[in-house]
This record gives sequence, C-alpha cells and structure tokens, in this order.
Amino acid sequence: MAGGNVCAALLLGTLLALLIAIVLWRLVWRPRSIARSFARQGIRGPPYSFLTGSMLEVKQLAAAARIGLPPLDVSSHDIMPLVLPVFHRWAADYGRTFLYWIGPTPAILSTDLQLIKQVLMDRTGLFQKDFMVPAMKCLIGKGLILVNGEDWKRHQKVVRPAFNHEKLKSMSVVTEEVTEQMLKLWREQILQSSAMQAAEIDANDAMCKLSNEIISRVAFGTGHREANEVTYLLGELQKHTTAAMLDLPILWHLPTRRNRQLRMVLHETLRLYPPIMYIQRTTATASNDGEQIS
Repeated sequence: MAGGNVCAALLLGTLLALLIAIVLWRLVWRPRSIARSFARQGIRGPPYSFLTGSMLEVKQLAAAARIGLPPLDVSSHDIMPLVLPVFHRWAADYGRTFLYWIGPTPAILSTDLQLIKQVLMDRTGLFQKDFMVPAMKCLIGKGLILVNGEDWKRHQKVVRPAFNHEKLKSMSVVTEEVTEQMLKLWREQILQSSAMQAAEIDANDAMCKLSNEIISRVAFGTGHREANEVTYLLGELQKHTTAAMLDLPILWHLPTRRNRQLRMVLHETLRLYPPIMYIQRTTATASNDGEQIS
C-alpha cells in the first residue's frame, strides 16, 4: 500500500515537473531564444515581458500618445504618428523591421517595401496566415484573410462571383448615389452656418456612416429593416474587438465581462445575418419538410 502511494507521488511529481518545464520553455526560454536569434540577424525590438509580451508597453505608449497628441497638420500625409503611434515609436527606436510580442507569440512588423513585396509574392507557402488574436476572429471570421492552401482556393472560388465586372459596376452606382447625398448634406450645413457659428463636420463619423450605408444597400437593398441593425452590431463588434486586443493575452481565453459582451454581440449579429451556407441548409430542410407533408 505504501509502495503504491510512493509510486503515485513520484508519478504526480514527474508530471508536475514536466508541466512546469513545458510552461517555462513556452513562456521564458523560447521567447528569449527567438529574440537572440533575430538580434543576430540585426532585427531588434521591445523586450519580451513574461506572459504579457509587449502588450503592457503598447498600452502605456498608446495612453501617452493620446495625452500628447500633436495638432493635426492638414498639409502633411504622414499619418503614422496619429493612427499607429506605438508602431511609429518602435520603428524610430528599432528600425524599419522590428520584432515585438503578442503575449509569448513573436511578430514581425516591417515598413521595408522590398521585404513586403517578397512576402506577398512568395509561392513556397513559407509565410502562413496561422495566427490571429481570438477577439479578431469574432470580427473577421475564418475566411480569406486567415486560410491557406486549398482552403484559400476554395474560399476565393466562392467569393469571386461577387466581384465580377457587372457586380462592381452596380456597386459603383450605389457608392456614387450615397456619396452625393452625403455631400449635399454637407453643403446644407455649410450654407446654414454663419460667421459666428461655423459648420463643424466630423469626417471620421461621416466616413463610417457612408461605408455602412453603402454596405447596407449593396447587401440588403434600399430600406431593408435589418440593415441598420446589422451595421450597428458590426460597429459594436469592432469596438469590443479593438478594446480586447489591448487586454493581457491570458485574458483572451477567460470569460471576462468584455469577452462575454463580444460573444453576445457576435451571436446577435449571426442571428440577424446568418452565413449563406446556413441559409441554404435551412431552406433545403424546409423544402424537404414541405414535400413530405404534401
């Protein structure tokens, strides 16, 4: 009996030691080894932090950038300091190509056009699209952006008919009509303004509404009741996704309040606008049931 307890304790201790070794390898030794390997090739970046990677530094730099935001120079096309202040700072500190960490997962960011061209035109399959922050998967799904190889070819074949010449021509007509309506509204606001109270137009909000209106009309048609609901939910999904990306990586897999809200919005969106394959299966089932009843 005592011998059995000793064997069980030894087995449990061995498993625990193995688990600790795997965790240390995944979260400590492997990131440091990767960082040293890239450093030997001249690629540096922000230091790796246990569990969090570079995410804490991302949050700190993003908060500092919001506080010290410089006035917008309308004559300049350099939008990186405003749109991506963290990556702009790292590019200045570490060069055009640098290594950063999404938790224990390494990531390379490059503004070297030749390197970008080499990656995009690669046909060896070496550069796989095999990682995505879980929250982003809720927003973009597992479509062309994430799949590889035969799955990518199959997805491309499915979506290609939606982007033929005639379809794009019809979309351009809708785009022109909606844009003209927006410009007409702007002109009215400007005409109604005065020297004491100038017209103020939020271009970012206007562009979001313009995109939503175009997508709604193309996907649902004019006046479709579900269009506004779906575009609103997609906006909420994008808001929660953006916030979740700045969370600590360990929180992505836990049932936090934000993750529950994210999944609730996703389920409501899919309820209003289910995937095409689901609609086809439901329609086929209903047709079969009708034939059996008749």
